[in-house]
Amino acid sequence: NHVGNFISQDTLFDGTLLENISMGRKFLKQEDLFWSIEAAGLRRFVDSLPDGLSTRLVGGGARISESTAHKIIMARNLAERPSLFVVDDFLLGVEQSTKQDILRLLTDKKNHWTVFMASNDPMVMQASDRIVLMENGKIKAVDTPEKLKSQGLINYSDESVNN
Repeated sequence: NHVGNFISQDTLFDGTLLENISMGRKFLKQEDLFWSIEAAGLRRFVDSLPDGLSTRLVGGGARISESTAHKIIMARNLAERPSLFVVDDFLLGVEQSTKQDILRLLTDKKNHWTVFMASNDPMVMQASDRIVLMENGKIKAVDTPEKLKSQGLINYSDESVNN
């Protein structure tokens, strides 16, 4: 699979932390699993658990924070090192510092993947190389965030993005 989907409806299920990340994909290399855990910012969380990756999770992530659940889902998608990520408001409700970390990872040029994000979030717009602005199901404009902002087509304050 060359596509990683960060869909906002993705949830955790009853099973171990490792099972929630690997999703039964036996072909995943251990080094890729550990890389995805590190890249998703889960290392400290995993190390804090008495049973580590063998810790059982309750479906829906009821016993962990929403940000941690998002990181687990992110690690799940990173583990295959896909060439394309599709992100659909995945970052909605995520703590701002976690959101910045995730955006930095997804948009880092050293990672050889393409990211398609559907979002109205100013932080997501600012982190993007190019924005396709849609209106009533049609493309209204395609350009960089800076140019679309200077044309008055998108509006966000630099404070809302940089905080």
